[in-house]
Amino acid sequence: MLQDIRNNFQGTFAKIVIAIICIPFVLFGVESLFGGGAGNKVAEIDGEVITSQDLNQAIFLRKKQLIAQMGDQLDPSMLDDNRLANAALESLIDRKVNVLSALEQGFAISDQQINYVISQSADFQEDGQFSQQRFNQMLAASGLSSIAFKQLYYSELLLNQLASGVVNSAFLTAADVANNAVFMHEKRDIRFMRLALAERIDNIQLSDEDINNYYQANSLDFQSEEQVKLEYIRLQQADFYLTASEDEIQQAYQDEVDNLALQPSKEVAHILIDPALYDNAQLKDAKIAEVQAAIDAGEAFADIAERLSDDFGSKAMGGQLGTLAADIFPAEFVMAAEQLELNQVSAPVITDSGVHFIQITAVNEPDIPSLEERRAAIAENLAAANAEPAFWAAVEELKDISFNAPDLAEPAAALNVAVQQSGWFSRTTEDALLANPLLQNQAFSAELINDGVNSDIIELSPDEVMVIRVVEHKPAAVEPLTNVYEKVKNRLAREQAASSLSEQAQALVEQAKAGDSVEQIAKAQGLDWELALAAKRTEQTVPAQLLQQAFSIGQIPEGQRFIDSLELSNGDQIIFSVANTVAGAIADIPELEQSMIANYLAQSKGMLEFQAMRKQAKDDASIDIYLK
Repeated sequence: MLQDIRNNFQGTFAKIVIAIICIPFVLFGVESLFGGGAGNKVAEIDGEVITSQDLNQAIFLRKKQLIAQMGDQLDPSMLDDNRLANAALESLIDRKVNVLSALEQGFAISDQQINYVISQSADFQEDGQFSQQRFNQMLAASGLSSIAFKQLYYSELLLNQLASGVVNSAFLTAADVANNAVFMHEKRDIRFMRLALAERIDNIQLSDEDINNYYQANSLDFQSEEQVKLEYIRLQQADFYLTASEDEIQQAYQDEVDNLALQPSKEVAHILIDPALYDNAQLKDAKIAEVQAAIDAGEAFADIAERLSDDFGSKAMGGQLGTLAADIFPAEFVMAAEQLELNQVSAPVITDSGVHFIQITAVNEPDIPSLEERRAAIAENLAAANAEPAFWAAVEELKDISFNAPDLAEPAAALNVAVQQSGWFSRTTEDALLANPLLQNQAFSAELINDGVNSDIIELSPDEVMVIRVVEHKPAAVEPLTNVYEKVKNRLAREQAASSLSEQAQALVEQAKAGDSVEQIAKAQGLDWELALAAKRTEQTVPAQLLQQAFSIGQIPEGQRFIDSLELSNGDQIIFSVANTVAGAIADIPELEQSMIANYLAQSKGMLEFQAMRKQAKDDASIDIYLK
């Protein structure tokens, strides 16, 4: 049984699932996978309800994901509940539809499978063993309960089964592979030469009159950016930190100790006899008796496990399972293990997964950090906690006073803080503070620029706010030619060079169409020419844009050639010819590559079928949305 579980976690889809369920957990709606808790329903899918509680948690998890991904670059407006609600609900609905579809098709995941996967996850291991403490820490960091966490695993394993079943059942016939080879392994002769834009720009000669005339005709393209200069008051929670007293630190430390699980933890190993592996009860009972006899004879438990256990995942490690945890192992298993002393072996214990012999291999006393080890962190936490009420009280006072104040002097005096000033800056400033989108929306608003009023409170982050006032403003204006001379000159030179290059390329194309070969034209022009005979779609010596263009042309009749020009992304012009189209043949492809092609195409086909099945399931589902 456990070997089947291990087999199910091999391949591409296993990697995708593991990536999805790694900490931090950022998927939506984990509490809603089996129906929601209390709360008004916001949607219903085939009778299964998604509640407002489910949606709120989905929004909360989405916020954590955004914060983890974007950090200081996060626009606080992206955390608005209304902005996130529709996407969160859509994700909940998709997940519910997919889970119901998998269940309807007979897919299932047992508690034993979930427990096994959790116990084997590297995220929850220390020194190669499952750690209950680390497991609890990860759950606390993710904001998920153990029930929600196991439901998340359940849904991901279930959907992995569904996806794997559909994708792995897709197949291609030999004719499909052969037809693909005709297209994918087609060959063409490509000849080309390049006209370099950079070289042409270097040869462009421009007079001051040319530059001035171009500037006059395009002056609106050479405007300075709008700029402002600010006064501002900036409040940060760290400014309100108060040093914690020794009594406070000691009390906080004692509270931490009191909240720790002080019971010793037990490391367990087992020997499993899986009834599913035996044709009849007599054979199973004989195996149990054989294990019991070896234990009674004094043989080392680890040796017996390696020799006789049916748990192929743990037998190579002497049956080691890691730390005993009530949330991970079956209740009967935990109950029996808790009665054992160090190195003691249990009588046979029956669970849904089979018959276990259990041994306690280690008893670990709780590791309690000393006060000195925790002092700095506790002092920091207390300072932050003490600062929060004072910080927000100051924020409210700043909000009230600055709203009606003619400038920032009065609120600054009331709060005993300094009014700070910025230099000139535009919307493209690289200054981290002034580039904040919320600040810029206010700084460049017509109200602040035209009316000279103070801004509303700007929450840059959960522990930092600002109030700003525009003291000077420079509107966008056409720059004098002296300021943008080089910019105008470079732009005009590039435009003239590109135009000249395009005209030359077109002339050379006409010359080639008249009968001259690419080689003859290149020699006459003093240009280098290149060729790729029997080039495939993967040819490395041909520019990617040209290769794509060359193979987008239809079949070229024998003895003829296709001639054209192409502008590359860097501005260079390519004059090229394509001839001698040869269809690919499966016989020309090595067997190993044929197999790889077949597997790739089958997987691609399976993925398309899986996506189509998901869409059909959603189309067929009865979905009612009550979110306003």
